[in-house]
Amino acid sequence: MPDTIGSMLTQPIGPAASWERIQWQHLPNAFDSDTTEVQVYGVKSTGVAVKLFSLNESKADTVLSQLPLPAIDANVYPYLQLKFETRDKQQAKAGETGFMRVSYAGLPEAAIMPNEYFLFAGKTGARNTPDTVDAAAGNTIFGVAFRNISSKTFADSIPVTVQLEDVFGNIIPVKTFKIKPLAADDSVNMQVQIAINALSGHYKLFVVFNKNRTVPEEQLQNNFLYHDFVVTNAVSGIKYYNGTGLWSNAANWLPAGVPVCSDKVVVNGAVTVDIANAVADSVAINPGGQLIVNNSNSNLLVGCNAANPKALLMLRGALTIGAGTVQVNGAMFISNGSIFNQSGGNIIINANNGVNSAGVTYVPVNGSNAGIPAIFSIGGRSAVPGIYGVFNTGSITASGGNIYLVNPPPSNAGAALHVRTTIPVMLGSQHTLFIGADSAKNTRGNPDGFSMYIDAPSVVPAIQFGTLYMNTGGKTGRKVWITGTTGSIMDIRKRAE
Repeated sequence: MPDTIGSMLTQPIGPAASWERIQWQHLPNAFDSDTTEVQVYGVKSTGVAVKLFSLNESKADTVLSQLPLPAIDANVYPYLQLKFETRDKQQAKAGETGFMRVSYAGLPEAAIMPNEYFLFAGKTGARNTPDTVDAAAGNTIFGVAFRNISSKTFADSIPVTVQLEDVFGNIIPVKTFKIKPLAADDSVNMQVQIAINALSGHYKLFVVFNKNRTVPEEQLQNNFLYHDFVVTNAVSGIKYYNGTGLWSNAANWLPAGVPVCSDKVVVNGAVTVDIANAVADSVAINPGGQLIVNNSNSNLLVGCNAANPKALLMLRGALTIGAGTVQVNGAMFISNGSIFNQSGGNIIINANNGVNSAGVTYVPVNGSNAGIPAIFSIGGRSAVPGIYGVFNTGSITASGGNIYLVNPPPSNAGAALHVRTTIPVMLGSQHTLFIGADSAKNTRGNPDGFSMYIDAPSVVPAIQFGTLYMNTGGKTGRKVWITGTTGSIMDIRKRAE
C-alpha cells in the first residue's frame, strides 16, 4: 500500500554570522491533491536540532514563498536544517520541491599554510619525515603560517594551543596564547619555543588554531597540524615515567630500564611502586603525574646514601600512599597544586642530624632549590606564585599512616616543618607525625632542638594533626621552636607527645 506522506531533510546549512531569509518553491502533483510544508530547524553548536517553525503552502499553482528571518539568533543556532514534507491522502502522489534556499551572512575562514612558512629545529619548509633535535640544545623553535582565506574579518583574537604527545599518549602542554584578529587575506607567522632538555625519544607536536571554535569561524578542519620529531642525546642519569603501570616494568621508562641509585626520576604519568627495592637519586612528580605506593611489601628509597642526605622528593602532581614505605634521605617538598593522600604506610624523611634543606638537589637538571625552607615543606616561602609560592590549590589529606622526620637540622640551621598555605592541611586523627625521631622512634635527636613554622593567618586551622610526636631526646634544655605569622592556628585532634 503506498504511503501518503513523504519528506526530505537537508544537511546542516551554515555556520552563519546572521540569518537573512528562506526561499522555497513547491511543484504540485498533476492531481493538485497534495499539501506541503517546510519545517525549519535551528541547529546548535552541540549538534542539537530544535524545530523553530513551519512554512505552509496549500495553493494549487506553483508559489515562491519567502520569509525574512531576523528573529533567528545565529549565536544560538549557527546552522539551519530544512525539512520538506508533502502529503496526499487522495491519490498518494507526491508533490516535489522546486528549490529551497537560505540566505545568510557567512563567517571568516582561515587555514594553516605550511607552504608559506614552516620552521622546526632550524629548518624551513614542511617535511614528511621526523626531525631530530638534540636535548643538549635546551629548546627548539616551531613556527607556521596561519592565513584568513575568506573575505570576512575575525571578530576577536584567535587562540592557539601547542602541545606534545609522547609514545605513551601522554599530553605535555607547551603553550596557549592568542594571535591578532585576522582581516580578510591577512596572515601571521606564528612561532613558539619548546623546551626539550628534559625530553627523550619520539614525540608528536600538535598545534591547533581556534580550538572549539572559540572565535566564530566557518570550518576547523584546516586549523590543526601534527609534526613528528625525535629527541636524542638526552641528559644522562634521568629516567622519565610517561605511561601508566608498574615501577618494575623496564619498558615503561625512558630511557628503558628500571632506575638505579644514580638516576633522577621524573614522573609524568602514573607509576605504582610494586617492588621492595625501588630506588632513585631524587624524584620529581610533575603536574599530571602520580606516584602510588599501596602494598605493604613496596618500598621506595630516594637518595641511597643516608650519610649524605641531599636527595629531594618534589611533589607537583599526586602522591598516594596506602601501605609500604617511602624513605627520602634529604627533604620532601609539596608544591602548590599538588594532591597528597596518605591512608597508611610510612614516609621517612631522614635529614641525618643537621643537614640544611638548602643542600638538597632539585630535579631534573638545573632547577633552583631556593624555595625549599624545611626538611618537610608544604608550600614555599617565595612571594611569587609558582613552584615555590604559597600552597593555595590542591589538597593534603591523611586518614592514616605515619610521617617520620628523622633527626632534622638544628633550629639555627633550618626548619623541620614549614607550612605556608591558604587552605587547610588536614592530617586526620589516625595519622601520626613524628619529629626528631628515627624510624624506630628511639631517643635520638639533635641536641640543639628543632623548629616548626606555620604561615596561614587566614585559615582555621592552618594545619590539623592527629598525633604530633616531638622527640627532643629527653635532655635538659633541649627546645622545640614553634613560630609563625600572627593568627596562624595549629590544631591537634588526638594528642601531642
